[in-house]
Amino acid sequence: MPIRPPNLDDRRYDDIVREAKALVPQYCPEWTNLGDADPGITLVQLFAWMTEMTIYRLNRVPDKTYIHFLNFIGEERRQARPAMVPVTFEPRTEGDAVPEIPAYTRCSTKMKEGRDALHYLTTEMVTVHNSNITRVVAVNAGIRPMVREIPFDVHPICPKALLFGGGAGIQLFKMDPIEHGPRSYTPYQYLYIAHDDFRTMDFEPADGQKVGRMIIRSAGAENLPVGALFKWEYCTGEEGSPWTEVELDDEEADVLGMPEIGLKTVLPGQGDMKHFGTEEDLARLVETAHRHGIRIVMDVIINHTGPVTDLDPVWPDEWVRTGPRCTYQDYESTVTCTLVENLPDIRTESDQEVELPLQLLEKWSGEGRLEQELAGLDAFFARTGYPRAPRYYLIKWLTDFVRKYGIDGYRLDTAKHIEEDIWGELGKEARFAFARWKEEHPELVLDDRDFYMVGEVYGYGISGDRMFGFGDRDVDFFAQGIDAMINFEFKERAKMSFEQLFSYYSEKLNGPLKGVSVLNYISSHDDGGPFDKTRRKVIEAGTKLLLTPGASQIYYGDESSRLLEIPGTKGDANLRSFMNWEELESNTVRNGVPLSEVSLHYQKLGQFRKAHPAVGAGLHQMISEEPYLFSRVFERDGYRDQVVAGLDLDPGEKEIELGGLFEEGSVLRDYYSGSEATVREGRVTIDSPHDVVLLGL
Repeated sequence: MPIRPPNLDDRRYDDIVREAKALVPQYCPEWTNLGDADPGITLVQLFAWMTEMTIYRLNRVPDKTYIHFLNFIGEERRQARPAMVPVTFEPRTEGDAVPEIPAYTRCSTKMKEGRDALHYLTTEMVTVHNSNITRVVAVNAGIRPMVREIPFDVHPICPKALLFGGGAGIQLFKMDPIEHGPRSYTPYQYLYIAHDDFRTMDFEPADGQKVGRMIIRSAGAENLPVGALFKWEYCTGEEGSPWTEVELDDEEADVLGMPEIGLKTVLPGQGDMKHFGTEEDLARLVETAHRHGIRIVMDVIINHTGPVTDLDPVWPDEWVRTGPRCTYQDYESTVTCTLVENLPDIRTESDQEVELPLQLLEKWSGEGRLEQELAGLDAFFARTGYPRAPRYYLIKWLTDFVRKYGIDGYRLDTAKHIEEDIWGELGKEARFAFARWKEEHPELVLDDRDFYMVGEVYGYGISGDRMFGFGDRDVDFFAQGIDAMINFEFKERAKMSFEQLFSYYSEKLNGPLKGVSVLNYISSHDDGGPFDKTRRKVIEAGTKLLLTPGASQIYYGDESSRLLEIPGTKGDANLRSFMNWEELESNTVRNGVPLSEVSLHYQKLGQFRKAHPAVGAGLHQMISEEPYLFSRVFERDGYRDQVVAGLDLDPGEKEIELGGLFEEGSVLRDYYSGSEATVREGRVTIDSPHDVVLLGL
């Protein structure tokens, strides 16, 4: 039977129109009316119809015509030629002997079951040297070309292996994900040793072991997967059998048009894993965020250390307890206990002075900062008068991040698992450190706002007002200087109607919670019951999250309809999948909604919320039930902000009642459509294809 040629382009009219609309927010963000009545959309539809006809004709062009087309642009058909492979010859002679491999020497691959050996001939004479590597040079040929020599040592057991950074590895050149975003990538970073396809090695944990992973990229003119043609080994350092074969990834990846292969193997004793960057990176992160009006909130823990391992032994008994396990029956069994097995609990209740753990002193000494750290502790305890008890050491170390880098706030993790007044002590020192940082760095200060703290008291909900119940007592965490509490109820309350939800939260925040706030979320890293788990209500979810009174937490992927149920994945790993960048770029349609529409919806609501404090902090008032319109008014210290919004409205021209909030002749902006309207007789008229209106000055 004949072989059917594939379609060169299988797009149809609807596909072309959808792609064009998806590009509008990127190239023309002010164009917000994408309905069929818009003249621009008419042109898009016309060109889509013409393009579809062109594609139809293109898919019927015979092969002979293709050849002529290629000839027109200077391309010629490639003649048949032999396959080329790299071959390495290893000398077996000692001393000064220099063997020569004559041209046309036959080389063969090993025979495998069901596959004959492949035979090759060398193309030229090769001299095999007993040479040693004397220099290693790193080259970055990007925008800022850099060349530098890399110091190294020869492995004592495997003389062909080079040790960089004392065996712990090196970072050749720093990419800057802070400045250029998390997806910044450069194809120009290579380590030249024997072949120019080497890149840096990094380390990943796997079942308590260290796994080495090195990425090999093909740089050949033919774009061949060069890395797969080699046998890869690494030096274990073991006597007798120092070299072990490295496993190749099952599949290749294509990065920037070049095949990429990963090598992976267990690496014994390869040094510390460093994933968190340097102090300079953190300082630059904070500075860059502040330049863009973004505050940095750091997640902090006081109640426990990390898990006990061979590299991180348990701290002394006067510092930690290793039992009993928390049972959450009352205050005592929630606070004075360990959260899980092998997670030692800091004795935060103790005022007993303790010595620093030996392993910490050894670490500081090895890093060359022992005297500096001890001097800093002496100064802290001399200024505060606190006893050298475990919790005060931690308070000092945590507030160092504020004093050094200008961190704007804390997210208090596992906040109910320590005595609540400790958060007050931490907040006091954090505010002192924040004020000191501002004094020392006036040019970097974002504004005059005070230090911010939001508490994660698992199970707290807005219905409890200021109190959280342990069973035998109620605790007011807000009284410890906590500005807001994560609201674990919102995902359930979000099932209410808009008005029920908005009015309930407004009554709470302007009543028993006046002066403090809650942080609402629809999904998170460890809540297995998020609102809209299947992403079938993404527009509604975003509207409720960003228009409900209180603060809003957008968990990554809420704004892009990232899946929360991953086949073959268990537990919280479902909630922590990779960001769906590729789906955003291709504008995937999920449950009938293009991802670009979801993202744009979040952007519009977010910009409205950013421009008007009344959205999150104002007093809510319904203007009309049908159509659904409401207002928010925020007043404090002579400042006033007010907005009007409408939801579930009819597309097209709509008259919006303003509830007497705006003066006659005022020009209001609709933050959803981008249009403006003038107040006439207490109303404005908005003509847009959307069912949402967000009005403000």
